[in-house]
Amino acid sequence: MMSARGLGPVRLVLPSERHVERLSRGGILAGETRAKLRARLLSVLAPTAVFAAAEHTRMALAEVLPAIAESDALLRPIARAGGAAWLRTLDAVDEAIGALRLAGVDAAALAAVERGGDAAGARARVLRRAMTALDELLARRERIDGRAAGAVLARAITAAPPGRVREVAAASRFVAQWIVAWDAADLAWWRALDAALARAARGGGGGAVVELPSVEGPIDAERDRTPLEVVAFAVARALDAAPHATDIDAPLGDLSLRSELPSPARARLEIRRGVDARAQARAAVSAVRAAIARGTPVDSIAIALPSLDEETLEPVRRALDEAGIVAYEPRGQAPLRAGLVACAVGVLSLASRGLPRREIAALLRSNHIDAARVVGADDHALASEACDAMATRLDETPSVRANDAVASL
Repeated sequence: MMSARGLGPVRLVLPSERHVERLSRGGILAGETRAKLRARLLSVLAPTAVFAAAEHTRMALAEVLPAIAESDALLRPIARAGGAAWLRTLDAVDEAIGALRLAGVDAAALAAVERGGDAAGARARVLRRAMTALDELLARRERIDGRAAGAVLARAITAAPPGRVREVAAASRFVAQWIVAWDAADLAWWRALDAALARAARGGGGGAVVELPSVEGPIDAERDRTPLEVVAFAVARALDAAPHATDIDAPLGDLSLRSELPSPARARLEIRRGVDARAQARAAVSAVRAAIARGTPVDSIAIALPSLDEETLEPVRRALDEAGIVAYEPRGQAPLRAGLVACAVGVLSLASRGLPRREIAALLRSNHIDAARVVGADDHALASEACDAMATRLDETPSVRANDAVASL
């Protein structure tokens, strides 16, 4: 690991506050998360940009998409019929626009696909029109889709004088460590920051670099790339220079898992099998509880599953919740609501971000919510049924426009 001591204007950019905390305990204070750095740069370099929250963007899309659907043969009957199918369509279009934002795909790129005239071109036309109409509606309300924050920051950094960028960044060199999740939007503003700091440091040494973990292995042109090599290759394609490689230990041996596991790896692994997904989940959680009882830190335990579909994952989430074990699912899903601590964190998150209906629905289903107090009933069974019914209604009912979050919900 690179030490920031004595390096002056070098700052480390880290994946989470937990990483910042760990370094600070070791005396390294020149670190911050990528999210905090992005927010800090945006607040100064793009002070007039006001980003819409996800729920507001979703409601705005619900306003503009019906008119667009009228000219699309596939969407027209769904829009006119309404109901659950239309709500799922809204969700799908919203998720697609979000994915396009993160991938750095704009309306011009969609127009190029649209000119192909095939089925993909037809879908690109719908998404282009939906994205454009959404942006226009948000602009009238003086808002920007929050998922476009990376692109906005990239443009702001490019437009600002290099010296101003260095002044706002409060460092002339940034090193991103341990961050393996890079989408096109993040890479765009990181690349712009690198260029600006390099121009500001006329004597050299300025810039923003990415350090990615790598596992040393034999050179073999025939072998498949490991997951870490795939990440490094994808990031290198989007950067002006190849990312720096930092050698790490391979506690599980070859990440392709095609060769025999070394003895140290076998000692750290425990394989549990079950006759079905529920039995498999119970067996896995039993192994986790045993490891915790032996003194293993929770953040040193990982559960690997043979498949990542909901049929396999949901029993694991439920088993962890019943065991009161706080867990996190790092594949793009929300953190698992497992245990009383996670429930409390969920409540605090809702309180700080408004009232997203689907997260409230998940909270209502938590084992750590007193249904009788929520509903105001003495019969706990009836209260639990009422909470579940409320959660189902929240899941299936779209939000509406209103002046405050409570009325919207």
